[in-house]
Amino acid sequence: MATNARSTYKLKAAETTVTKGCFSIFDGTTEGQVKNPAGAGVAQVAGVMIDTSLAAGISGNYQRLGFALVKAANGSISQGDDLVISDSLGRVKSKPASNTSGTDIVARAEENSNAAGDLIRAFVDINPISS
Repeated sequence: MATNARSTYKLKAAETTVTKGCFSIFDGTTEGQVKNPAGAGVAQVAGVMIDTSLAAGISGNYQRLGFALVKAANGSISQGDDLVISDSLGRVKSKPASNTSGTDIVARAEENSNAAGDLIRAFVDINPISS
């Protein structure tokens, strides 16, 4: 089955600007439109923003599969950690130990994070069936 590594989506009107390395989710109402996640453990992940930033009402590029920069929500990410969405900004954190099923994983860290806001290289893999 073919998978698009990158896609272009429009950020829903009145949404907070999405910055590089942050994840967005599908709007669910309008095809091709995304919004900010409600917080941790969200479904319908669209991908990670690969442009510098994306303002509401504008279209931008998202990575769904492959290596990309992701934005850390904290400084406690280690190389090899599975990553999940952490907050409503779409930043990531290491998968909590309590997540034994492995659901909601959006990427695997290729680098360590030393501080919140770090852009680190990760392998992004958005599974459209289970996310």
